Amino acid sequence: MQWAKNGQLTRVYAKEPGFELFADGEAGNQLIAYEDKPAMFDAWDIDASYTEHFALVEDLISVVVVENNALRTIVRFTFSYGSSLLTQDMVFQRDDAAILFQHIVDWHEHQRLLRAEFPLNITSDVAIFDIPFGNMARPTAHRTAFDQARFEVPAHQWVDLSELGKGVSLLNDCKYGHSAKGNRLGLSLIKSAIDPDETADQGEHRYTYALLPHGGDWRAAGTHQRAAALNHPTVIAQGIPAIPPKPLFLISDALLGADAVKCSQSGNFVLLRLHEYGGKSREVTVESSFVILRFCECDLTETPIGEWTEGNRIRFTISPFEIKTFLVQIIE
Repeated sequence: MQWAKNGQLTRVYAKEPGFELFADGEAGNQLIAYEDKPAMFDAWDIDASYTEHFALVEDLISVVVVENNALRTIVRFTFSYGSSLLTQDMVFQRDDAAILFQHIVDWHEHQRLLRAEFPLNITSDVAIFDIPFGNMARPTAHRTAFDQARFEVPAHQWVDLSELGKGVSLLNDCKYGHSAKGNRLGLSLIKSAIDPDETADQGEHRYTYALLPHGGDWRAAGTHQRAAALNHPTVIAQGIPAIPPKPLFLISDALLGADAVKCSQSGNFVLLRLHEYGGKSREVTVESSFVILRFCECDLTETPIGEWTEGNRIRFTISPFEIKTFLVQIIE
């Protein structure tokens, strides 16, 4: 791993599966402030011409290693841009290929779009974007007018660019404007419009994104699970549990997401909502550390749509990107 004197990340080599992350001669995690003055709807629109005027955020004030131990290393970079200050912690965790970028930004610019961009050493015609209850492929070659209009697109927790045998996922915990053009992944961080609110996006921002190199595709890399963990970090507390910890539900397939585990609206059942995100029909078994007395499939309004079934296992077939919801009666 190498940095330039201005704090730009110039080289990252992924030992597994063994490749340079960034394209030849390019730096990764480029922090770029674009002039953002759309013709209409300042707070909502981004015009295709926004890339014509920009500046790199590269006025480096300081670099400090703030933590270095057996578990992780944190290197803190502090940049200034205009009237703003950006503090970036790069976090490297033991036995983990992901690089975390944790930002605290004191932002005082107007009509400037701050983005993080990664020119990758990956060639692919499509990028995969996380969307609600699934994912979708979008072209990286903008050959048609329709594709050219999609210079920025929505996604939730991750986007992935992969070729045969290797790839890179870009994860985030609260940013939804993405781009994938050629080998370049981008993430919009701060917009700072002036209409209808002149103070939009002014002040402090805290967010995290991560770069995850991997072998195989995003499924093999566990990209979806890693993004979920970034958005719902484990809470660590010291103490002695009153009872031994036991999982409420055990799901047989790793390519199913658990979207809700809650008390039903009636108060009589546990509601379990799942969705398939791997793009393949599959047979699923759900078990519990507790006793399942009975269960029934229901719709999104919690109205039963199937027969009540007794037994300690929930078995069902799920189609690609299908949502399944169950009412479950359990006892300890």
